Amino acid sequence: MLSFVVTVYRAWAYLPRCVDSILSQTREDIELILVDDGSPDRCPKLCDRYADLDPRVQVIHQKYGGLVRARNRGIEAARGEYVCLVDSGDTVSPHLAERLAAVRDAAPQPPDLMLFGYRIHDRDREEDAPPRFAAGYYDRQAMRREILPYFISDRRSAWWEPGVPLPLFCKAIRREYLLAHRFTDETAVLGADAAQSFECLFFAKSLAVCGELLYECDRTRPDFAARRARKDPLDHFARLYTHLRAAIGGNSLSVDRQMNDYFADQVLRVVHREAEQDAPVLEVSRRLREDFRRTGLLERLDPEPLPMQPRTELVLLRLGWVTPVLLALRAERARKTRRNAAPRWQGPFFRREAPPQPLPPRHATGIADPR
Repeated sequence: MLSFVVTVYRAWAYLPRCVDSILSQTREDIELILVDDGSPDRCPKLCDRYADLDPRVQVIHQKYGGLVRARNRGIEAARGEYVCLVDSGDTVSPHLAERLAAVRDAAPQPPDLMLFGYRIHDRDREEDAPPRFAAGYYDRQAMRREILPYFISDRRSAWWEPGVPLPLFCKAIRREYLLAHRFTDETAVLGADAAQSFECLFFAKSLAVCGELLYECDRTRPDFAARRARKDPLDHFARLYTHLRAAIGGNSLSVDRQMNDYFADQVLRVVHREAEQDAPVLEVSRRLREDFRRTGLLERLDPEPLPMQPRTELVLLRLGWVTPVLLALRAERARKTRRNAAPRWQGPFFRREAPPQPLPPRHATGIADPR
């Protein structure tokens, strides 16, 4: 019924708890595919040991090729009706397969995707992340009315907030459907989950939502912080923008607006992180201007549909006023520090809770059916 695909690289310290949580499922018709992506530690031997002990475990060894290539190898080898992609540092509920099977069986037909909730464990907090949409089955018409107007950017609560979580780990995707909509840019480092999620959701004929928290995301690991400090993030987002524009762009004004929200938020997050660096502001400004010139990402974004404060920042950046923006951000950070605010970065300072907006009329969502 369900194939778990776990990509493995330098995960010796926490891989056992991940694998044990999967193999302890209350439903037996599962398989676990461990893709050893050329891990230089003891992970390859540990994976083989699990395969020797449990016939449900299959191991694939390959030279290092990155996350996307390793995932695709696992997807190709999967035999289950659905595929669940699990991070090697996380754990799953022992009831995950059982609950998803019940959701599938209750649907009029097997959905292309099943979405479920998860819990985040961070260094200073724990947070539950249930689905934002009501539990149940959504056919294509219901998705056009209730899911697709908000799946990338849901402005009903904030100026940018994803209606459907970006990570792939909170989704089970029908294998045949996933093979047709795999993310193929195997050089991608940032945004691979978002690209896969957006494309799979946009073209899906049906979706089922399970309101239970069935996944535990561990953000306390040292390697998780290292993932956030990627080099050249704007280059990766520029490639992701090109991919998504080709895959789902131009189909509707609503989706294009949501994609604009997403990439504007990602660009401004990069600028805010750079503003926190201790390097001289002129040095940071020069590096950002070069990144913007090389990627052309600023010119691809439209400031007009954005709320006032993010629109103002984006316009100033497009005019080349990078240094004044950085100085303003540093001044804002200093002001918050003086007020005993948390010194760590907490997102763009313009992120404010928006007043609740009424749902649009069902006939005015602007979502085009790609089929």
